[in-house]
Order: sequence, then C-alpha cells, then structure tokens
Amino acid sequence: MLDATHEGNWLRSVARRCVEVARSGLNIVRSAASTARSGLQWLWRQWQRVPKWLRWSVYGLLAFAAFMLILYLIGFTPAGVAAGSLAAAWHSSIGIVAAGSLFSVLQSLTMAATAYIVLGAGAGVLGGLVAWFMSRGPRDDDEDVIPMHTTKRM
Repeated sequence: MLDATHEGNWLRSVARRCVEVARSGLNIVRSAASTARSGLQWLWRQWQRVPKWLRWSVYGLLAFAAFMLILYLIGFTPAGVAAGSLAAAWHSSIGIVAAGSLFSVLQSLTMAATAYIVLGAGAGVLGGLVAWFMSRGPRDDDEDVIPMHTTKRM
C-alpha cells in the first residue's frame, strides 16, 4: 500500500508531466501557426504578381462555385430537388412549376452539368474583362492620337 505522502508526490509528478506535455504541444501549435502565417503571406505576395485580369477571372470562377454550392445546400442537386430541403418546401408551396420561373431556372442550373462549365467559364471571362478594363485607367499617351478633324490650312 502507498502512504499518503508517496501518493501525493506521485500525483504532483504526474500533474507536472501533464503540464509539460501541454506546454510543448502549445509550442508546436504556435510554431505551426507561425509557419502557416508565413506561408500564407508568401502565397498572397505571389498571388499579387499574377496579372489582374487572371486574378479576376479566378474570382469569377470562385463566385460561381460559391453560388452553386449555396444552391446545393438549399436543396437543388444534380439529381433533382433534395427531399426535406428548403428547395423541396419551396417546390411544395408552388405546386406545378411554370417554365421559365426562378425555381425552374435554378433547378435547371443544378441539373445540367454543362451549365456549370458554360456559366463558370462565362463568369471567369466576364471577371477577366472587367478587371482588364479597370486596370487600364487613364492613359498618358493620348497626344499620340491622330485627331479626326484637323485645323491646319494648306
């Protein structure tokens, strides 16, 4: 049998060891967080070097992917409306779905695999074009433009 003093020392040593393990684990987590932060900062700097039109194209594709994810979470799936979802509740409140209605358009978007590709590519191109036009800004070489009407007399 262990006496009370020996048992108390044993518990204190176990507690100390647990604290040491927790501290070393915390240091590992801090180190990993610092490494991740440095990596993300490096990645962001590299991303800023990518041409603006390409970055905006990617943003457009990500926006489209987020839109499709939201539709999926609401209940519009490639196999149809998911049972028990918000889309199913909406469908039951409508009854017969009219062609061209918002519900039918959203359902068609999620059911047609080609719609993902076409709309995603379209959103990417549109985002790229918007970024290209926005990045042009005012031009300094306007004096090189030949005027339509000259005022010189011959």
